[in-house]
Amino acid sequence: MVTGDGISGDGIPGGDGTVSGNEEIPVPTNENKNKPVVIASTHLFWDPAFPEVKLAQSERLLKETAGFADRFLAGVSPLDGVSPPDGSDTKKGTSSAGEKKKTMPVVIAGDFNSVPGSEVYQTATRGILGTVGRLKSAYKEALGTPGVVKASPGGDTKNDQVTPDTHGEPIHTNVTPNFTACIDYVFVSENVRVTSAEPIDGPASTFQGLPDMTHPSDHLPITVTVEF
Repeated sequence: MVTGDGISGDGIPGGDGTVSGNEEIPVPTNENKNKPVVIASTHLFWDPAFPEVKLAQSERLLKETAGFADRFLAGVSPLDGVSPPDGSDTKKGTSSAGEKKKTMPVVIAGDFNSVPGSEVYQTATRGILGTVGRLKSAYKEALGTPGVVKASPGGDTKNDQVTPDTHGEPIHTNVTPNFTACIDYVFVSENVRVTSAEPIDGPASTFQGLPDMTHPSDHLPITVTVEF
């Protein structure tokens, strides 16, 4: 969902927004319906024995996202000639009122199956050349800014992960008996501001491994609110 000037969701964005792991498509409010933003979601290959596959996937993701933004900002349809369901002309400029904008907010979220410091992570945070520029980790920014990560309802944080690991990211975003680490991220462009973040369930020692009766996935949701 989208409110104000941001993005909202469980791994995905909104207008005054929240972005998180449970993906939902943001719907802009009337005042922001003409404000463009690129939102991409991904699930990279899992096997650590093939890091080159994940790296190639991440590079393709960034390239396609940059191309989409570049075409939009140039006044060309990001669909590149693909006819939409309503039959409208995709070759017409898509910028609001025909204006060519120089930059636009970008949010890329999902399961990257890669730990902080990996080539995939470094590639993502180097960002996208051209109109998008550098990307930053939304949750890392939230954890590094006092008061941005919210407390649990009622103020009970004993079971919440609110402390970043040495790399600045959450200690974990998935928990299994054989593997527990931070592998899920929300990356945003520099013109996106992180205003709040939900704490992540934890510590991992409280779980026997996920999924369980209260967590339907081995991944925990990461949810941030952003503005642009």
